[in-house]
Amino acid sequence: MENKRRFYRIEYPTDARPKLRIKKKSYEVIDISEEGVKFCYNEPAEEMHIGDKIKGEIVFRNNQSIRLEGRVMRLLKKNIIVKPKKSIPYEEVIIKEEIYVLKNYPLLKYAI
Repeated sequence: MENKRRFYRIEYPTDARPKLRIKKKSYEVIDISEEGVKFCYNEPAEEMHIGDKIKGEIVFRNNQSIRLEGRVMRLLKKNIIVKPKKSIPYEEVIIKEEIYVLKNYPLLKYAI
């Protein structure tokens, strides 16, 4: 599947998803780009609103982590999309994560 978005997005296989830690809770990151993070959110919907500020940390499978500070842009059924205040570093994060996914899940690119 060709990625025609403005910023390249990595879609993670379920067992390769990084964790987003907010306060004492942990959520699975579904996909990530320089300008957006989508994560699973199974809490009651009324706890989160468009425009709410989010502060947390994304922990990747290689134990690298980055701080995430941003605002809720979209609320889906059980997913939330956050626009980071600062772009997620392309070379240090996006490319490394893409290499990890392609190396460990080579058939995924053709299954999507």
